[in-house]
Amino acid sequence: MRISSQAFFALHVEDMDMYSINFLHFGKPKHWYSVSPADYDKVVRLASSIFIEDAESCPDFLRHKSFLLNPSVLRNSSIDVTIEFNSFTTILT
Repeated sequence: MRISSQAFFALHVEDMDMYSINFLHFGKPKHWYSVSPADYDKVVRLASSIFIEDAESCPDFLRHKSFLLNPSVLRNSSIDVTIEFNSFTTILT
């Protein structure tokens, strides 16, 4: 699968602070990776075990928008993450 480096956005938790609306006006389908708030602790534990130094230096390290996790890593930890986002659809977070 070919992925454009311009399409990446780092793992972050700000959407838990505020709601957002995202609308794809046109183009190819996008994959939006979202994790249920119920799995928040699982994601933090997983990311803390991978990004050890960052987690030790800052308790809110996931707010730095500096970390990428392959969705398969999340899935292997029993965290459901994938939503396909097609043209003319809206995602509320």
